[in-house]
Amino acid sequence: MLKKMREGSKSIFAGAILWLVIIALSVYVFVNWGAKGQIGTPTSVIAWFDGEEIQFQEYVRKARDMEDYYRRMYGKAWSSQLAKALRIQRNAFDTIINKRVELYHAKQMGIDASKKEVADKILSFPVFRDKNGNFVGYERYKRYLNGYGYRVSDFEKEIKEGIIIDKLERLYKESVQLSVEQLKEVYEKQKLAVAFDYVVFNPKRFLNKVKVNFSDDDLKKYFQSHKEKYKTPVMRRIKFVKFNPFSFSKDVKVTDEEVKAYYEKNKDKYTQKEEVRAKHILISPAAKKISDKEARKLAEKIYNQLKKGADFDALAKKYSDDPGSKRRGGDLGYFPRGRMVKPFEEKAFSMKIGEIAGPVKTRYGYHVIKVTGKKKAKTFTLAEVSDEIRSILKSKKAEDLANKKAKEFEKLAKKYNSVEKAAKELKLNLVDSGYFENSPSVNIKGIGPSSFVSTYVFSMKKNEISNPLRTAEGFVVCQMVDEKEPEIPSFDKVKDKVLNDMKLEEARKIALKEAEKFRAKVTYKNFNKIAKEEKLMLKKQRKTVLGSINPSFVLKPGSDEVKKLFAYDKDQITEPLLDRDGNYIVAKITQKVNFNQNDFLKNLPSLREKTRNQEAIKLISSVVQNLRKKLTEEGKIEVNPKFLEHLREAESR
Repeated sequence: MLKKMREGSKSIFAGAILWLVIIALSVYVFVNWGAKGQIGTPTSVIAWFDGEEIQFQEYVRKARDMEDYYRRMYGKAWSSQLAKALRIQRNAFDTIINKRVELYHAKQMGIDASKKEVADKILSFPVFRDKNGNFVGYERYKRYLNGYGYRVSDFEKEIKEGIIIDKLERLYKESVQLSVEQLKEVYEKQKLAVAFDYVVFNPKRFLNKVKVNFSDDDLKKYFQSHKEKYKTPVMRRIKFVKFNPFSFSKDVKVTDEEVKAYYEKNKDKYTQKEEVRAKHILISPAAKKISDKEARKLAEKIYNQLKKGADFDALAKKYSDDPGSKRRGGDLGYFPRGRMVKPFEEKAFSMKIGEIAGPVKTRYGYHVIKVTGKKKAKTFTLAEVSDEIRSILKSKKAEDLANKKAKEFEKLAKKYNSVEKAAKELKLNLVDSGYFENSPSVNIKGIGPSSFVSTYVFSMKKNEISNPLRTAEGFVVCQMVDEKEPEIPSFDKVKDKVLNDMKLEEARKIALKEAEKFRAKVTYKNFNKIAKEEKLMLKKQRKTVLGSINPSFVLKPGSDEVKKLFAYDKDQITEPLLDRDGNYIVAKITQKVNFNQNDFLKNLPSLREKTRNQEAIKLISSVVQNLRKKLTEEGKIEVNPKFLEHLREAESR
C-alpha cells in the first residue's frame, strides 16, 4: 500500500500512538516460557480465534507493553510482588483475546477501515515524514519498522485494527444518551461528602436480654421461610502432597564462599544508617479545632511543664494528636534521615540524648520532641552477619529443593493421572482436604488459610492435577477429586444455627430500641459525653465522598442506609442506621458537602462528555465479555492447554 505513497498528508501527529508503538516494540527480558520446549518459541501457538492462530510472540509483545506501562506508573515502588498482584501475564492474554472479540463484533456491524484511512494514520507519525511533510519512502519506512522487530504487514494490520476499534467505540459513545437527572446523580456521587462520629449498638450485646422461648415448631417455621439462608455454597475436595522446605533443610549445605558472595552482593543490607530514637507530642490546630496561635501557645505550655520535670509519656497520652504514637507515650522508635518531615528531622538529629526541644512547626502542627537514643552509621562485618546469611541461604536452598521435588512429583502424578498412585510409589504422605468453599477466609484442612489455593482449585477441572502451589508452609501438588453442588441441609443439621439466628433477630429489635433511646436524649454538643456515660465506644469516620464508598465503609455500599445518611446535614443526629454487619449505628454529622447547583451547571458539558465515555466503555466491555463467552461455547475460541498451564505456573510463583 505505502509503496504507492510519495506525497504525505500534513495531518497532526498522534504522539500517544507512536509512544505506544515504541513501547510495544521495546526489548525486555520478560519471562522464560521455553523451559519445557513446548510454549516459548515465537511461532508457538497459544490459542485459536475463529480458526486463526494466536502466536506466542504476540503475547510476549503485549506483556512487555503492559509491564513497561506499570513500571513507568509505579517507578521505584515497582517490584516482582507488584507484578504478580497485577496479573500482567493473564491480563496481557485477555487483552489479546478481547481485542479480537471487538474486531469480530465490528465486522458483524459492518465496520471497516479503508486503505486511505490507514495511510493517513501512518502519515500522521512525524517519523514517517520528511522535513517537507512528504512520505519518507517505502525503504526507509520498512527499515524503521524492521529495526523494532515489526514487519510492514503486521504494523499496517495493527493500525487498521486500531481505526476499526476507534470507530466501534465512537459508535457506542454516540448511542449513550444521558438526561440532566442522570448527570445530577453522577455529580452527586463525585461531590457529596460526609464525615461523622458514631456509636454502635451490637445486637450480640443484648442476647442476654432475649426472654423469648422458641419451640421446635417456631424453629421449623423460621427455617422453612429462610431456607436459602442456610444453603451451602459449591464445595470442592482435593487430595494433595505437601513439600515443606523445613523437611529438606538437612539435605542442603551452604559453603563459606557462598556466604561471602552473598555478603558482597548485598552489602547495602548490612549497612546501618545513622538513626535517632525520639518521642513527640503533636499539637494539631486542625485536630483540636483551635487557631495556629493557640496551638503554639499550648505546645509552649507543655514544653515548659516538661522542663520542670513533668512526665513526657503522661503528657503525650493526654495532649498528643498523633494517634499512632500517643498510646506509646509519643514514642516513634528509631528512624533514619528522610523518613520524617524536614523541620522535625533536622531538629531531632541535632539534639543530644535526653534533650527536649519545642515547639517545632511542621505542616502537621507543633511538635515537642525528646531524643531518647542514637545509632551511628556502620557497616556490619561478614563475621557479624555470617550466621544470619547462612540461615537465609539455607532456607532458600531448602525452598528450591522442595520446589524441585514438588515438580518431580507433579510430573509423575500427571503421568499416572493420579496423585494417589504417585504418592504411593514415592512413599509420600497423601492428604485429603475434605470439602471446602471458595472464599477469602477459607481454611483448608492440611493447608490452612489460603485463598490462593482455593481460587486455583476452583479454576480446575475434575481430576486435573496442579503445578506446585505456594502455601505458607511451602508447596503443594493437588488433584481436584470431587465437587459438591449447593444444597439446603436438613433442619436437624442446622437447628442450633436457626435458634441462634432467631435469638439474634430478637436481640436486634432490642438494639434498635436502645439506639432510638440514645438518639432521643442526645444533641450535637452532648453526643460524646452521653456516649461515654453509657460506655459506648465512640468511632470516627473521616470525610467520605458518596461515589468513593468501598466495602469497608460502616454502611453497606449502595444501600438505602447510605442514602439516609447523606440526607442529613452538618450538626444533625441521624436515625438508627443498619450497618454492613447487622448492627445499628447512631451518628452525628461533623462535616457535610452538599449539592451545588451553580457548580453543577458550570461543569455540565465536561461531565456529560466524561460520563458518556465511561458508559460507552462499560457497554463495550459488557458486549465483549458476553460475546467472548458465546464464542468460547461455540468453539471459536480455544486456548492451548499447555499455555494455560504456564499461566497458572507463573501465577503460583
